[in-house]
Amino acid sequence: MHKERNMKKATWFPIYGVAYAREVSLAALPGADGRYPVTETFSDGIGRATNSLRAVWFNGARDPAYTPLATLTAYPYGTDHLSVMTDPLGVQTVTRTWRADGADVTETVTPGVTNRTVRHVGGATVGERFWDGKWTRETRSTSYGPDGCRAETAVTESSDCPAVTNSVTAYDFLGRVVSVVTPLGVTSNFYDGASSRILRVSRTGQPDTLYAYDALNQYTAIGNQQSPPTMPTASPTGSPPNRSVREPAFLRKHCIMAAMRMPAQRANKRAPSAAAWRPCRRAVSSSSGVGCREPSGPARVVAP
Repeated sequence: MHKERNMKKATWFPIYGVAYAREVSLAALPGADGRYPVTETFSDGIGRATNSLRAVWFNGARDPAYTPLATLTAYPYGTDHLSVMTDPLGVQTVTRTWRADGADVTETVTPGVTNRTVRHVGGATVGERFWDGKWTRETRSTSYGPDGCRAETAVTESSDCPAVTNSVTAYDFLGRVVSVVTPLGVTSNFYDGASSRILRVSRTGQPDTLYAYDALNQYTAIGNQQSPPTMPTASPTGSPPNRSVREPAFLRKHCIMAAMRMPAQRANKRAPSAAAWRPCRRAVSSSSGVGCREPSGPARVVAP
């Protein structure tokens, strides 16, 4: 029991067709008095969920003082691709799947709203939403350029608005996003060689965002071409959100020198100096939207 209390979530399969997801760590919260929520899921003979109970447990069993909340799922036509789910408030959601004109169609109907997704094999994916006589549609398609790189285009339209291209996302040969074109401008990512680590982000109308790292390739600072990077606030992961980055070869000298300066700077509670983060005069360039090429010639580094 002590071991369970240190777990955030535990799943237990006491018998076939029944699963218990127990969030036992919540029992230690103030006011919980040892009680914790458990999601009990029941399945039929072919593994489909038939009903789910959200209950409060105490001392290893349901607490009768709390009424479980039940979500029921029925399959009116047996093994056919149609299900009816009823939530604890009695609201029903009907889901059915079928094939039409070579595409896979999934439709979900709730009171007043219908959502439909059409996936064309080897083609576009269309998401539609219908309500009160109105509708919206988003079409995501994939194409390949002369260089063989992939591009994804998202187009939206609605009952009261013509089609608008929301974004065009370009990828390189390694599957990395190198540019995103939207009505607001272009965002380009520049990588360190063949790695998935971003060195620089360029946005239309804004200074480029530069990332700096220490000698151990750990993220240390962020800045732009108009001002030197400053130390960021503490992050649980120690890296920028949704980015894994490393210093390029021609910036490694600056990163190592900056890392050597950090202990003294931290002790004095001062931000890194501008000289320690002065960027190279030679910038990473991109052609044809590749966005991952390094300078062809030797890089010149400005001494700090």
